[in-house]
Amino acid sequence: KVKDSTKDLKLEIDYTDTDGSRKSVDKVIDLEQYQLDALTGANLPQESSGAAKWIGFLVVAALIVFGIYFHKRKKKKKYEID
Repeated sequence: KVKDSTKDLKLEIDYTDTDGSRKSVDKVIDLEQYQLDALTGANLPQESSGAAKWIGFLVVAALIVFGIYFHKRKKKKKYEID
């Protein structure tokens, strides 16, 4: 159940717990905390910093290099056995 307000969103959450008892919880969410996209109404993730992008790139590159190394190593061992 959603109740409308100008900057607060009031929610009443009804659920059944693991014992089978009906529960109800009231929550208020301050909408000013969230930056909403004007077109979609979705919370947009913050853009990652330059350092985080480089770290991600280096991790992916390292995984590719290790994958190629182990693939060649496995192929070489198989060739030596035959």
